[in-house]
Amino acid sequence: NNLGDSSWIPELAKDNVYQVADSVNWIRGKHTIKFGADFRRYQRNFYQSQAAFGQLSFNGQFTQDLTTSGSPQNGLADLLLGLPNYREQDGLSQEDPTRSWELGEFFQDDYRVSKKLTLNLGMRYDITSPVGGTVGNFNLATNVVDLNFGPNAKPNAGVAFYKKDFGPRIGFAYSPFDDRKTVISSAFGIFYAPEGNQFNDIGENPPFLQYYQLSTSPTTIPSLATMVDSGFPAQLPTENPADPSGQVKTTGPVRKAPRILEWNLTIQRELAQNWMLSVGYVGTRATGMWSNEDSNLNQPRQPLDTNFSSNPALDPLGTGNYGRPYFSVLPNLSVINPIDYPNFGIFYHGLETKLEKRFSSGLTLLASYTWSHDIGSWQGAHSGNTQIAYDPNAQRGNVDPDYRHRLTVSYTYELPFGKGKAYGGSMNSYENAVVGGWQVAGITTIRSGEHYTAFLSGDDTNTGTAALPDIIHNPRDFSFDIAGQAADHCPTPGHQSLFCWYNPTAFVQPPLAPGQSSAHQFGNAGDGDLVGPNQVNFDFSAFKNFRITERQQLQFRAEMFNIFNHPQFGESSHNPDQAANGGAQVNGTLGDNQREIQFALRYTF
Repeated sequence: NNLGDSSWIPELAKDNVYQVADSVNWIRGKHTIKFGADFRRYQRNFYQSQAAFGQLSFNGQFTQDLTTSGSPQNGLADLLLGLPNYREQDGLSQEDPTRSWELGEFFQDDYRVSKKLTLNLGMRYDITSPVGGTVGNFNLATNVVDLNFGPNAKPNAGVAFYKKDFGPRIGFAYSPFDDRKTVISSAFGIFYAPEGNQFNDIGENPPFLQYYQLSTSPTTIPSLATMVDSGFPAQLPTENPADPSGQVKTTGPVRKAPRILEWNLTIQRELAQNWMLSVGYVGTRATGMWSNEDSNLNQPRQPLDTNFSSNPALDPLGTGNYGRPYFSVLPNLSVINPIDYPNFGIFYHGLETKLEKRFSSGLTLLASYTWSHDIGSWQGAHSGNTQIAYDPNAQRGNVDPDYRHRLTVSYTYELPFGKGKAYGGSMNSYENAVVGGWQVAGITTIRSGEHYTAFLSGDDTNTGTAALPDIIHNPRDFSFDIAGQAADHCPTPGHQSLFCWYNPTAFVQPPLAPGQSSAHQFGNAGDGDLVGPNQVNFDFSAFKNFRITERQQLQFRAEMFNIFNHPQFGESSHNPDQAANGGAQVNGTLGDNQREIQFALRYTF
């Protein structure tokens, strides 16, 4: 759908992290006290342009029948007509130098109340600085880019510190029986987590950012200005911080780190010698998770035919931004990208079980099973797909990948053949070299499918977003609307197939927005309504050590990944409105999951 050079090049990044940390341990009676601090300063010099040579997008909106629900869109047809729906080009006049720091201080007391009970009590305080350096931050209230340099400089580009990040911690471990074979443990804590992949590029704001963008509504009558022939400006416009245009970035008015609450309860029991069973519940709730360029905070708030209209009566300057919230005050402003912007939340529940056999009789075994559910409005993805930028909770659902079931079994076993073993103890040296001393190992993984999200193939809302459909039935139920499945070219209507992995008739195009002829309402489907194929995988290895001398050894290994060559299918396409054209089809397998066999010799001396 896109025409142009590779995105996000060139990219230059120079990062430095300076850290000073120390802690003190103090044991007094039944108390083990630990306190300390950790200070980190980050330096980042960064240069990257999204579309330095320009990029054109063709989504098929000009050759689609807007009056027929689910009519196909063909971007190639729009390309042949020379009618892009979107074009952009950007650049930076210098490197983006950003600076920030974090300080964490903590106190912890492990109190051994008795032989059966230990308490863990603690408190941590974190503070994260706003981003400094040479930066600007778009002020969502005053509609200007605040700078931390120049004649009207504001400290930290107008971004305030958040100083309430206190994190209490409490936990216990209790052995209720005298045999000490059972342990009950639980803990609760609050954590603050500036994410490791911090963008911090609010330096990519006016006056350094140069940006050109033009969107075209499907109801707009094409003109020379909207054709491919018009190309891009000979000189990219220079942005004015007091009157920004094109694209800006904002981290909001306060530098607030994501807040994460974690709790757990676990029971461990020694079943027999060298055998241990563990059953536990784990919960996590996170608020204020950072949004990083996953949406446009200047997205039109209502689905309207007139959004992005080129009608001179509505948009005298021909900006293509009519309908955007800031159009009345900043008509040339197209995009407000969130950077480290607290906007999302998640809630995780998990049942975790583990059966472990410590090494004895030649066998080591670890089997674990997890049932979990991840609910929320956050996918953690840069350039994600949030339908309504100002209300991400509207599509609250299963946060991908949200694997509900996962079973993993790993083992190592010394075969009982050869000298010193149960069988073949009388073997001579040659027989033992061939038959004795072998070990086998393996990892078996069985998990349920990954949850992912259904989207319509176009911007049906005419708000410049990834539009969601309406969901009217369970997409995993193929007994629903068998005739509709046949109309969508499903090869086995009423049954699942690789071409129709989910039931596309469970989704419909939302109705037209009130009073509109082409713009449809926002869809009510949520994140993760679709479930991909299950995964079953067996890895196996066999190896043997050949002792040459007391200090020299040769090891032979044969390793087989996905030994049964079981197909590991990836998720399907996720456009139910294009099911007849493969919109519900599984298109391939997971990367690097074919059967692989390798042999190795390792010499140790």
